[in-house]
This record gives sequence, C-alpha cells and structure tokens, in this order.
Amino acid sequence: MEHIVLLLKDHGITEIVVTLHYLADEIEGYFGDGSEWGVSMVYSVEDTPLGTAGSVKQDNTSGPRFSCRGVSSSKRSTRRESPSRLRDL
Repeated sequence: MEHIVLLLKDHGITEIVVTLHYLADEIEGYFGDGSEWGVSMVYSVEDTPLGTAGSVKQDNTSGPRFSCRGVSSSKRSTRRESPSRLRDL
C-alpha cells in the first residue's frame, strides 16, 4: 500500500481517501494523516465491505476522482498480511 501512496504522490495526487475494512486500525495507525509521505489521507471504515463501486457511490466529495484497488495494484498476493508487513503491500 505504501507503494501505491507514493505512486499517487509522484503523479500529483496528494489528497487521498482510503476505504478500509480488513486491518483498518493497523493501516490507519501506520499511515496516520499521510504527512510522512507528503500527502493528506483520510479514512472511511466500512463495517461491511462495499466493494469498489459501493465505495465510490458513498463518496460525497466534489471534483475529479480516481479509484484504484490495492489488491489489483499490488505486487503481493491476496493472502492475509501481518501489520508489520503493511509497508510492503
């Protein structure tokens, strides 16, 4: 996931909304407000996963949006990762 955040930043995307379900607390704890990576991150934690389309439909922000899935953008498998390995996702 860190790779995705840095890739977005490299392409000028510095305001990031992350929808979370699995490992939400660990991911939010690791990335915080995103300032360590030079971006601004806010989180939307889903009690029940809404999927990509559901997350986009729920988004109330205005202006252009870009949506990507961490699983499909990652070099890692979809197996469960431990919180200590989040930076490598």
